[in-house]
Amino acid sequence: MERLRLISCFLVIFVALVIFVVSSFSISDVPNQGLYWKSFVYHFGIFFFFGSFLFLAAGRKDYLFIFFILLVGMIYGCMDELHQYLVPGRSTTIFDFFTDSFGVIAGISF
Repeated sequence: MERLRLISCFLVIFVALVIFVVSSFSISDVPNQGLYWKSFVYHFGIFFFFGSFLFLAAGRKDYLFIFFILLVGMIYGCMDELHQYLVPGRSTTIFDFFTDSFGVIAGISF
């Protein structure tokens, strides 16, 4: 079980870095066709994994700690949207933040 927690810790860091790197790319040259659907799938999917690995890395399952994990995931989602706002050619929406949050909730529930 300790090995699973250690692997999950590394995966949390890896997924957080992937989120940061992908959010750093400017997408101003990409056509807008189907972008909203792809954005939804990306945001939900990556934050699903982020929430799952956070939950596994924590190793605790009491309600207060689950709430803390949810809060950490939502704060990271908010920071991701803020980061996208600062990147030229990127935009930020409240819809993306909610999609990130639902991804974390689904990841914790899984």
